[in-house]
Amino acid sequence: MKKRTLIISLIILLVGYLTIFVLSDRSNNTNTAIITTQQENKYMLKEFNGMLALFENDLSQPKEIYNISISSFPEEDVVKLKKGIVVNGADELNRLLEDYTS
Repeated sequence: MKKRTLIISLIILLVGYLTIFVLSDRSNNTNTAIITTQQENKYMLKEFNGMLALFENDLSQPKEIYNISISSFPEEDVVKLKKGIVVNGADELNRLLEDYTS
């Protein structure tokens, strides 16, 4: 009887440890996916041939060029755009585009 109780207790402990291990591994994978997604959503607004342009991973060619000349922008904005403004995600991109087009 004692042997049977000991075996059942060990099985319960083993199942508990395995459950914790599996849940912990899933949590780490989820965090990695979130970080990767956040990194993929980075853009840069930058001047390109005097126009406002959106760059993604490849900084040599813009993803999109807007029909907005930066020559009419305040000097402070022109300086920022020549260096490039990092944009994190679509919401921030839309907000900045609204600011520059109004």
